[in-house]
Amino acid sequence: MENLENINPKQGSNTISSLDLVSLINTIRKEEGIETVLRHDHFLVKIEKELGEDSQLFRSAYKNLQNREMPCYNLPKDEATLMLMSESRGVRKGVLLKLRELENAQPKLPNNFKEALKLLLQKEEESERQQCLIESQYVQIKEQAPKVIAFENVIDSANTYTLDSVSDILNIGRTTLCKMLEEKKWKTIKETHGTSSTRYAEEIGYAKTIYEYVKIGKNEIKTKRFVLKKKGLDKLLIERQSA
Repeated sequence: MENLENINPKQGSNTISSLDLVSLINTIRKEEGIETVLRHDHFLVKIEKELGEDSQLFRSAYKNLQNREMPCYNLPKDEATLMLMSESRGVRKGVLLKLRELENAQPKLPNNFKEALKLLLQKEEESERQQCLIESQYVQIKEQAPKVIAFENVIDSANTYTLDSVSDILNIGRTTLCKMLEEKKWKTIKETHGTSSTRYAEEIGYAKTIYEYVKIGKNEIKTKRFVLKKKGLDKLLIERQSA
C-alpha cells in the first residue's frame, strides 16, 4: 500500500481513505473466515449509494501502481462507521475495535490516524501479496481450462465483466448501458449470434469478445458475447463520478 499515492488527500487526523478501509475490512473478513474479498471499485459505488450527494464532500484520488489517477474517498469517522453497517456483526465489531486501537495508540504512532493505520496494515501486506499470487495462478488455470461461460455472471472476477454485472455495478439499466456503449463505439449493435466488441474497444483494452458454442438439439452454434474489461469498467466509473 505504500506505493499508492493519495494525490488529493484532504487530510484530517480523523479521516480514513476508502482504500485503507477496504484493506482493513478484508483483513477482518479473513480473520472471521469469510472468503469473499471486497473490491475497492465496488466499495466506491456503495459509498455513493449510501452517502448520496454528501459523498462528494469526501471525494479524492490516488495514483495506483501504474501511476494512473484513480478515484477514492477520505471518510471521517462517522461516515466510515456508517459504511460498515452492511458488514456482518463479527466484521463490523472487528473493524471498529481496530479503529479504536488506532485512536488510543495515536500518541505513540507517527503523526496522524492515517499513518497509524498504514503501520497496522503493513503487517498484512505479505499475506496480501501471497493472495494476489494465488489469484493470479487461479486466473491462469481458469483461462487454460475449457470455457463454460454463464452469461449472467462475472466471467473473470478480476478482469472481465458481463453486461449484467456492469449494469449492477453502475446501478443503471442494461438497456441504458448497451446504448451508452454503442454510442461510445465500444460495442456493436446486437447481431444474429450475439453481440461483440468493436475493434476500437479491443485495441485500447476496454472490451473484448468471448466466443462459445451453444448446443441446440444436435447442433452446436458458435455465439459471441460482449464483455467489458477492468480498464473499461474503471473508465466508466470515473466518468460517472465526474458527471
